[in-house]
Amino acid sequence: MASSPAKGAADGSAVVLSRCLATKVHRWRGKYGRIFELTGQHLRNLDPDTWKVTNEWEWRENFGGVVADPADATAMTLTITKGTSKEDMRFTTNARAFLIGEILRISAAATGGDARSFNTKRIGPDGESVNCKFHVHPHAAVMMDEDGLQTVAFKYARLEQLGKVADEPSAFFIRYEGVLYLITSGQRDALLKAVGKAIDALGIDRSVAIDAAPAKMTMIQEEVTQAQTDPELSHFDVRAVVEGHAPTRRTLSMTATNLVIRDVRSYGIISIVSLGRIEGIVRHATESQRITIEFADVSVLLFTVIFYANHAHNLTRSP
Repeated sequence: MASSPAKGAADGSAVVLSRCLATKVHRWRGKYGRIFELTGQHLRNLDPDTWKVTNEWEWRENFGGVVADPADATAMTLTITKGTSKEDMRFTTNARAFLIGEILRISAAATGGDARSFNTKRIGPDGESVNCKFHVHPHAAVMMDEDGLQTVAFKYARLEQLGKVADEPSAFFIRYEGVLYLITSGQRDALLKAVGKAIDALGIDRSVAIDAAPAKMTMIQEEVTQAQTDPELSHFDVRAVVEGHAPTRRTLSMTATNLVIRDVRSYGIISIVSLGRIEGIVRHATESQRITIEFADVSVLLFTVIFYANHAHNLTRSP
């Protein structure tokens, strides 16, 4: 069982950011179920039968790390510190990569952990490049545009392919949820090494698809072009709303398979989102021009629709 963010907690004192069902493996008590409940302040274990808290630890005071067992694809070790002492606890779960990723993501936010950042360019279907930042977090690699808008979050557990471009020393490609991304960076090898280290920490087997064989630039560009030139069905002028940044003008372009976020001036592609990822488009009751797009991976995009009063209504009704 894996859960997205939800209101409330076992004691009602904090917002629950994530939950996951696991099995605790105790030296003399044997195996028994436990729910991991993660908030911004605490890591908790709950009894799945009663939902009572059996253990509660603070991220800053008690979290000592979590490590995947290389010999068992479901096992992990959680380290809890208390003063100068520490205790290692063993758990198993079929959602190990998800759980470790959530623990690392939320603990980093609670303790002020920093992501590694790299300057990159995303190559579009016509060969044009768009400057972006590539942030390597413990749970995902996040691509941001120059205005600070998150364009895509590559969750490591759901990566389909990650590989170098054989005939271009600065280029690499990512295949994620059916979409192919071509990216260049003067720090390509360091970037891929950082991503590989994060993937290893989650216990993901990289030999399946992550360490993809190098591909030629022309082959990647041909596929990028084919995938990103679906006929446009409609488009909407919006302002992307990002906390801490001024609203940024964007165009949302709809195709039969994708939601494409474009630069208003150049109409260049900034990001492509598969429609299959979208769980809902919510029109705000108190701000009729504002919409939130919700995704299956729990991330959201917030936009203010501009120019025409009926655009927000039309967008929420689009198939």
